[in-house]
Amino acid sequence: MESSKVTLSPQEWTLVLDPSFILTKNLVIDKVYSLLGQVAFSYQQITAMLPEAYQGDWLHWAPKISRGEKYNDLPWVMLDYPRKYTPTDTHAIRSFFGWGSEFSIHLILQGASRDCWLNNARHWIETAHPEWMIDLSDDPWQHHRDQQRCVPFFTTNL
Repeated sequence: MESSKVTLSPQEWTLVLDPSFILTKNLVIDKVYSLLGQVAFSYQQITAMLPEAYQGDWLHWAPKISRGEKYNDLPWVMLDYPRKYTPTDTHAIRSFFGWGSEFSIHLILQGASRDCWLNNARHWIETAHPEWMIDLSDDPWQHHRDQQRCVPFFTTNL
């Protein structure tokens, strides 16, 4: 195996020698993580007051906050709550922060939950906020707006 010479550019060396960027990035991610913790607490208070008819098993799972470094090669933090993930059914509300992007909220439905929602979608479509978008892809792990996947919710014909 032939070894290659790896070198850093002057700009890369400047970043390597100045830890303030990484420390600031870590501080921002910690603040977003904390913010989503507060959101989770608020969501739990709101869902606890729902009528019993709406107290489905998806509210029994604790909120889950995750973070990582490689969503489109950038850091991210997400909150899933309420949530239910089984091999045959997915029902979750995901609050997502992606570095270089914006906060977004996603209703993720697959299996029986998706079918149930589609059967009752007319009300949601008729009352949708003009800025709401619906992602028409099959990939629940895409969290950025994309003109090819996302269309305004109120124009969707389900």
